[in-house]
Amino acid sequence: MSSESDVAELRALARACEFETPWSWYVHYQCGSVNYAASYIKVGEFRTVYEFWALFHSLPSVRAVHRGGLRVKDQRVVAYSLFRSHVKPEWEDPINNAGREWGCRETLDEDLFADLWRDYVLGAIGEKIPHAVGVRAINKSNRQRLIHKIEVWMDCTDTKRTQECRRHLSSLNPSTPRFVHMMHQEKQTQAIEYNQRRGASNGKKRHDIAAGDDADGQ
Repeated sequence: MSSESDVAELRALARACEFETPWSWYVHYQCGSVNYAASYIKVGEFRTVYEFWALFHSLPSVRAVHRGGLRVKDQRVVAYSLFRSHVKPEWEDPINNAGREWGCRETLDEDLFADLWRDYVLGAIGEKIPHAVGVRAINKSNRQRLIHKIEVWMDCTDTKRTQECRRHLSSLNPSTPRFVHMMHQEKQTQAIEYNQRRGASNGKKRHDIAAGDDADGQ
């Protein structure tokens, strides 16, 4: 059994292991599309290995997001995201607005959802996923459908670099399902058009798009 001094030394070493950039962890709530920026909160920031694992183990497992039962202050949590601290977890951020993403839109069971989140988060903060600025794990399920998504956001748009990112996703987890390549500007346009169609079909009755509700939302 390790002595207390050994444990203290290991913790000191972990604190000294810094990532290239600090990262921030966000919790996203269900919300209307018009107030997306108010639908997430930063629950922690870290720069070292020690700080990351302390945060990782202090928060509810991403499995709770998959199940849909996680609530904070009576608000349903629909997603976790992890982004470099200088990048906001939204399309409107200049880096994201000019970037793209690899997003899985297939049915993910709880185990694969949790495994991909863990592997891609570790890959991103360890600089094992080229050009990655953020990772998101999202529960988009509603009464009509069950959808769980994993997304990796990139700061690039050219084919060579985005394909490089995709190859590294496969290397981090051989079970990686089919991913769709999307430009964020294109997703924004789809969301706006979807909003307009819903508004027209509902007449005077207004409905908010749930956070992360496809078409595609954030």
